[in-house]
Amino acid sequence: MPVDQRRCEGPPEAIAMAEDVVTRDADTAIDDEALVRVLFERQLLSTDRLLVAQRHAQEQDIALMRALRDLHLVAPEDLEKAVSDRLAEQEDEERARAEAEAEGLTPDAPAAEPVADEERAERDLRAELRGIAETAVPSDLIEQVMIRGLLARATDIHLDPHDDRYLVRFRIDSQLHHMVDLDLETGQAVVRGIKILSEMNLVECRHPQDGALTVRHQGRTHNLRCSTLPTTRGEKVVLRVLEPISVRFEMGNLGLEPEQATKINQFLSRPYGAVLVGGPVGAGKTTTLYSCLDRVTHPRRNVMTIEDPVEYNFPGVNQVEINNQIGLTFAQGLRSILRQDPDVLMIGEIRDDETAAIGIRAALTGVLVFSTIHASDAAGTITSLFNYGVPGYTLSSALQGVVNQRLVRTICPNCRVSFRADETVVRALKLDPSEHRGLTLYRGEGCASCFHSGYHGRTGIYEVMDVSELIRELILLQTTKEVIRQVARDEGMKTLRQAAITKVIQGVTTIEEMYRVTL
Repeated sequence: MPVDQRRCEGPPEAIAMAEDVVTRDADTAIDDEALVRVLFERQLLSTDRLLVAQRHAQEQDIALMRALRDLHLVAPEDLEKAVSDRLAEQEDEERARAEAEAEGLTPDAPAAEPVADEERAERDLRAELRGIAETAVPSDLIEQVMIRGLLARATDIHLDPHDDRYLVRFRIDSQLHHMVDLDLETGQAVVRGIKILSEMNLVECRHPQDGALTVRHQGRTHNLRCSTLPTTRGEKVVLRVLEPISVRFEMGNLGLEPEQATKINQFLSRPYGAVLVGGPVGAGKTTTLYSCLDRVTHPRRNVMTIEDPVEYNFPGVNQVEINNQIGLTFAQGLRSILRQDPDVLMIGEIRDDETAAIGIRAALTGVLVFSTIHASDAAGTITSLFNYGVPGYTLSSALQGVVNQRLVRTICPNCRVSFRADETVVRALKLDPSEHRGLTLYRGEGCASCFHSGYHGRTGIYEVMDVSELIRELILLQTTKEVIRQVARDEGMKTLRQAAITKVIQGVTTIEEMYRVTL
C-alpha cells in the first residue's frame, strides 16, 4: 500500500525509502500461487498476461505482484483490492485453523481452480452448435460444424474422443476453444461421415489415415485436410482449414516490412540458388512459399513442386504429391523432377539427409530452389543443414537467403483501446525512456467478435538473412550459429524480437504477444 506522505515527517529521501520498503513488503505479503488464483477468480488476469508477468519478474528478479504493477497488466486499484481481500481471507483462515486445532479438528479448505477468461468462446455460436447437435442428422451436423468453423475463422477443427462423449474444438488465432460436446454415438457417426467424405477406408480404425474434402460456403470452395489418429478412447479427427481456392498468395499480404520484402524479392530475382524458410509448425511457412511461387511463376519457366501433401492447386505449376506407400518419397521424387528440366523447384520440407543433399545440389546446378525447414531462427537453419550432412563448401555456394518467421495475433479492431506505456514497459521494448516518454500502445479489451480474447486475425514477423560474402566464409568454416547470427545482425538483419517490437509500437499486436512468440 502507498505511504500517506501527508502524515509523514522527515526529508523526501527518507519518505521515498519508506514507501519503497512498504511496497516491497506488500509485494511479498501474498504468495504467487494465491495471488494468481484470486486474480483469475475475479477475471482480472488472462493466461497470456500471466506468462508475460512471470517472464518479466524472472528477468528483473522481482516479485510477481511488482511485475504485474510495473507492466500495467492489472489495474493498480484492482490489484490492491485483490491483495487486501486475500490477506483478509488468509487471516480468517488462520483464525479458523487455530480454533479447529484447539478443538482437535482439521477444517476442509478446497482450493479454487483458476478459470481463464480468454478461453471463453462466443456464447451464441456455442448455443447454435448445441442446438444443431441435438436435432441434426450426422451428415447435416458435419456440414454445419465445418461452416461454423469457417465463420469463426478457425484454422483447425478438432474432434476429441472421451469415455462418454466427443469434444468439438476450434483453433482460432492460435488458441483452442471448446465449442460443443457430442454424445458418444453421435460423435462416432460424425467421424464415420468425415472419413467417407475424405475418401478414407471406413473400416480401418487401427492406423492413422489422411484425406481431404471440400465444403462450399458463401460462393467459395474451401479445402479441408483431414487426419485421423487411433487413441485409447477412439479415433481423433483434425480438419485443417486451408485458404479458399480463389485466394491469391501475394507477398504484400504476409506482414513483411518494406526492407524485408525488398530482400526477398532480390532472392527471387536470382537465376539459381536455395532460399529456405524456417520456423515451427503452424508459423505460416507454406503460405510464404506459395507467395514466393506466385512471384516467380511465368509461362517461360518450368516451375515444379514436390509436397506432402499438395495443399493448394497452383495454376501454371507442375505439382507432385509424395506417396510413401508406392515408394514415391521426397528423395525419389526429386531425382525424377531434376530429369524434367526445371527452372524453379519448391520442396515442401527438408526433413532428411537425402532430401537436403539433393535439394542443395539442385541449387548448384542452375535451379532456383525453395523449401521449408524446422529451425528456431535464421542462423539455426544453417546449422540444421550441417546436421543433415550438407558440407559447408556446398552450402556456402548454394544458399542465397534465409527467412525465419512466426505468427502473432493482431489486436481486435472492435475492442482496441490505447494506454500510456510507463518507463518499465518502454525499457521492455528496448527503447530509450527519455526519447519515448508517453509512448502510446494498444491492447484489446475483449468482445464477442474476438471471442473475448482481444485478438482478431494473425500476421507474420520475420527474420530475413541475406547470405553475404562474410557469412559465406563462416558457412564454409562451419562456424556456430551464434557467430553467424551476430554477423547477420551487424549487417542489418532484424531479429524476430525486434520485428515483434515494431509491430507492438505500430499498434498491430501487444507486448504480451511479443513475449509469447519470441525469445
